[in-house]
Amino acid sequence: MAVLLSGLHSGPNPSPGVGTARSLRAAYPDLPLVGVDYSLGSSGLHWPEFDDVWVAPPWSDLDLEAFADDIAGRVADGSVWLSGLDLETIWLASNGVATGQVLIPSVAALRSVKKPAAAVADALGLGAPLSLPLSAPATDLAAFGRTRGWKVWLKGPFYEAQRVASWSHLLIVRDQMKAVWGSDDLHLQAHVAGHEESVTFAAYQGVLLGTCAMTKVAATGEGKTWAGTASEVDPDLLARVTQFVADTGWTGGAEIEMVRDPAGRLWLLEVNPRFPAWIHGATLAGRNLPAALVAAGLGWDLPEQRELAAANQFSRVVVEVPVRNGFRLPARPEPSAPTSGAGGGSKHPSGMTDLARLLERGLTPSEWARPQGTAVTETAAATVPVTADDHLVGAALMSFRTPATTETPQPVLLEEVALARLGRLAPQLAALGGPVSVRAAYSIKTNPDLRLLALARANGFLAEAISQLEAKSALDVGYAENEVVLNGPGKWWPSPATSGPVRAVFCDSMTELSALTKRLEGGEAVASVVGVRLRPPGIKSRFGVPVTPWASFLDLSEGLRQLPSEVEVGLHFHAAQSFIGVDRWWASFEAGLRCAVALEQASGRPIVCFDVGGGWYPEEWDSILIPRLEELTTRVAKALPNCRELIIEPGKALVQPVVAVFTTVLDVHDEGDSVDVVVDAAIAELPDAGSHPHRVFRRGDGASGWLPMGPGRDRVLGRSCMEHDVLSSSVSLPADVAVGEVWAVADAGAYDQSMAYRFARGGS
Repeated sequence: MAVLLSGLHSGPNPSPGVGTARSLRAAYPDLPLVGVDYSLGSSGLHWPEFDDVWVAPPWSDLDLEAFADDIAGRVADGSVWLSGLDLETIWLASNGVATGQVLIPSVAALRSVKKPAAAVADALGLGAPLSLPLSAPATDLAAFGRTRGWKVWLKGPFYEAQRVASWSHLLIVRDQMKAVWGSDDLHLQAHVAGHEESVTFAAYQGVLLGTCAMTKVAATGEGKTWAGTASEVDPDLLARVTQFVADTGWTGGAEIEMVRDPAGRLWLLEVNPRFPAWIHGATLAGRNLPAALVAAGLGWDLPEQRELAAANQFSRVVVEVPVRNGFRLPARPEPSAPTSGAGGGSKHPSGMTDLARLLERGLTPSEWARPQGTAVTETAAATVPVTADDHLVGAALMSFRTPATTETPQPVLLEEVALARLGRLAPQLAALGGPVSVRAAYSIKTNPDLRLLALARANGFLAEAISQLEAKSALDVGYAENEVVLNGPGKWWPSPATSGPVRAVFCDSMTELSALTKRLEGGEAVASVVGVRLRPPGIKSRFGVPVTPWASFLDLSEGLRQLPSEVEVGLHFHAAQSFIGVDRWWASFEAGLRCAVALEQASGRPIVCFDVGGGWYPEEWDSILIPRLEELTTRVAKALPNCRELIIEPGKALVQPVVAVFTTVLDVHDEGDSVDVVVDAAIAELPDAGSHPHRVFRRGDGASGWLPMGPGRDRVLGRSCMEHDVLSSSVSLPADVAVGEVWAVADAGAYDQSMAYRFARGGS
């Protein structure tokens, strides 16, 4: 008899086979150990404590039924199998081999820990990070990321998690993970900041054999444990693990990966159905869990386990071992050749990517077939904002009943949506009351359409301009000069458009503030309020005046002090919520407010105006900022008692949903498992297509109106010969899509309009 151990690779992302073998050898010096893997590239094949190795063919070449019979035959002779590979465990269990001395969990037990494992988190008394399946609508996925400042992870169903930094980055990482694993069963998970901890345990037929907790002290670049501290498991968590093991009838090893946040709460990341790669660290600390599991499987007495000390720490070191006789290293690939999923340079040399594809294609018993459409957790669904006027977009498109007569591509202003979004803000602001009045300044750069600018003026908006040309546009639609706010580094370009004082000027540098001060001292009536744009601590930006280090703060306070006494002082800060998320925006607002208080005290100049900028997306503007505006004004009034006016500068928050680009289908490509449609719109008309999802509408039959296409694998491609001209890459196109159809690409009312350009249209 022997113990067969799989999962031997030991690199930066190691499997547990070698650590498990070391633990078994420590307990049973004469117990035969056989290493099992599926590639000569698995480095652990050469670990000297293996008495023998079994290198099976790659998964793509295996006769799976015969291989399962082979494993069953070996354990029938008295051997024990310990799997160190998640997917191999799932495959064995789904083939009914999780019996006798194949020491792995059952299919039912494995299903209970399938990612995202919200149910097991509840059973263990742990927090469950919010998650959203990638099959959710693109608008929901983007909002999920934005509201968390893109502190999110894209996680695979079995292996791999990658940090995602933006909507465009999500699309890239999604395609990479799909290409590697051949699966759409991916999900977004919110990041939880804190220290990583784990609990590993061994169990046999529902009886807990032993546990060990570990706090990660050092990690590899991939986040894998390099050094840690072993300790006893918290009694409450131990009781819950014991009950979980009993409820699931768990057999085998497992690892519960967690994060402890700054408040001390533990959050579940995932439960791995096998021992962790650091398992020998637990053995060194006195808990030999692999030995306990093997003893239970063979009916032996459990090995003695000593008490864990408070400082049982372990660390990894790099060692060289001789290559095993008869198992030469695989040949180096050609420099231009792609790295195989089973090659020596791969992250997964044991062929897990091949096995994942087999599972995905259903080439294993249906008992493990993944349920279609992973459900959104209730808490996650509740936190995905909804734009207040989504229902109006489809209705507004109904105005265009004969789109075939419309030349395409063509942007169309959805006037009903614009009236609703801009029209409701003034009453909302007026209802706030209090000592600080709140004014909205329409961001002209976001969409300079004069119709929108006139609508903003009619609804009581100020106008925020970053150039004299924009200021002139405001004056042309009827704005008075004292209703214009000037911002940005190029606000005086190209030549003056105003002759009297504007509402406010916020300088972008100390040089500009000094020059403006000289103009004011010379008697020029530039603005009623003069100040600077702040760059508070923690904000990385090319814009604004820094307040750190201390010398910069002193220079700025002195610059404000030097302004003529008849000029009132204001301050502006801007941090785009769409980039940094909701929580960081509020933290940045508080930081900006603290800077304003300090500058007021240091300069001796009362701050009468505070401008908090824009940068909000429509969903979060409607569902998060507007309901908290009273809180915002209260904070400003309390911190700055001299402040009379709070300015907000909405642009895309209001107008992103108010334009749709009509486009005609030019071609349809069947790509096998997906469909590509080429339309006559392109990145020239939709230059912001990559930064956020744009809903695609198609005219329904009869009175069904214009309906948005649901989520899926299909793509809408622009007309140009640019690889990145992809307008949407996650829609489900109808089976009867035909050349000549006219569609509407929505959510194009913001920077898609102001940044549109002539491309692939020929000469003027």
